[in-house]
Amino acid sequence: IALMSELMQTQKKADEELKKDVGNISSSARKLVESMSEIIWALNPQNDSLENLLAYLREQTLAYFEPFDIRYSIQFPDELPFIRLSNEQRRNLFLVAKEALNNALKHSGADTINLSMAYQNNSIHFYISDNGKGIDESKIKIASNGLRNMKKRMADVGGTLDLRSAETGCSIHFSLDVAHAKKEGTTTFFTSLKNQS
Repeated sequence: IALMSELMQTQKKADEELKKDVGNISSSARKLVESMSEIIWALNPQNDSLENLLAYLREQTLAYFEPFDIRYSIQFPDELPFIRLSNEQRRNLFLVAKEALNNALKHSGADTINLSMAYQNNSIHFYISDNGKGIDESKIKIASNGLRNMKKRMADVGGTLDLRSAETGCSIHFSLDVAHAKKEGTTTFFTSLKNQS
């Protein structure tokens, strides 16, 4: 941001070029604030549970999809035991989900995207699916790089990730084995659903 600002002051550019530079600065600033917000959330010891991860993921996903004309659903279990997650686990799970949802929105051509989560046999399972065109073979290298990054994030916390693509859409499943400690009572979630014409 500092470099782009200094270049704008020292270089003579047409109005259109200046508008583009200002747009780049604005975009960089938004990404920086977003990244800092995610880091602060991940480092906050009060957010050390699966409950907080799901609440944050639901909040961010709903805000992300709201401006777009697309049907999306978020489905989480109604009840879960207390499950403690490390900073790295929370951050990597969130970033993998975020990247998968972003790819589905930007590249799949889908009009329906689904995010769900299940807890089975001491494992967290996330599922993200769309009804788009699948992975374009001409962009397979880019897709492979993104998939490799997501797999690495999951491997870094001892998890796994699997992607399946067809002409009827893509589905991503990533999971993590966790030890859980139960508190009194359970955590209750509500299914969020939005349909747009």
